[in-house]
Amino acid sequence: MRTIFPLFVLVLAACFNPDLSRVTLTCAAGSEQNCPEGRVCTGGICVDPNADLAVPAADLRPSGPDLAPVAGCRSGTGYPVGDAVACPGSFKAGEAPTLCAAGYAPCVSAPRLDSTSCKKLQGFFIANVVGRYPIANNLAAVVCTGNDFYRVVFGCGNPIQGRTAATSCGSFTQLIDCEDRSSDFKCPVGPFEGITNMSNPFPLDGVLCCRP
Repeated sequence: MRTIFPLFVLVLAACFNPDLSRVTLTCAAGSEQNCPEGRVCTGGICVDPNADLAVPAADLRPSGPDLAPVAGCRSGTGYPVGDAVACPGSFKAGEAPTLCAAGYAPCVSAPRLDSTSCKKLQGFFIANVVGRYPIANNLAAVVCTGNDFYRVVFGCGNPIQGRTAATSCGSFTQLIDCEDRSSDFKCPVGPFEGITNMSNPFPLDGVLCCRP
């Protein structure tokens, strides 16, 4: 038995060779060595950098609540999250406000935001609240005002997509970092004050809309 048991273990080890191509692995955007060799972190999912990422990365996110008829989204459907509405949709630079219905605009504050419901959503939804920090990668130094080069944009949504803010701005406690290249959202080059010129190619993400 002393000879058979080690051989049995070796046979099992040799047979264990999982096919990771069939496994969905989540990752934390901006961290090093999130994913197995040959994969990169995009949209909170480890993916093959040579694959067509536009649709698969979005499709692999955890399922969220169903869209509901709401008054605040131009499409007529969205997710109510307290005194804000999460309006999903892709948008090009200059188009972010168009996701909001008439009489609504990208939120600058949402004191009664339902953060718990927002974090159950598949995507991340940005508000018109821009923070800044002076030293690269130092998100602990984010402030709500100032003229530093590095920018973050506040909002709420899937915690895989957004980070928890060290400092809340406009009543929002989650953010996306404009320096994070794996983020779905693309920020303008250099300093900016609002989300008007941001873009987002993923239809699961979007904008938080409020009544002005």
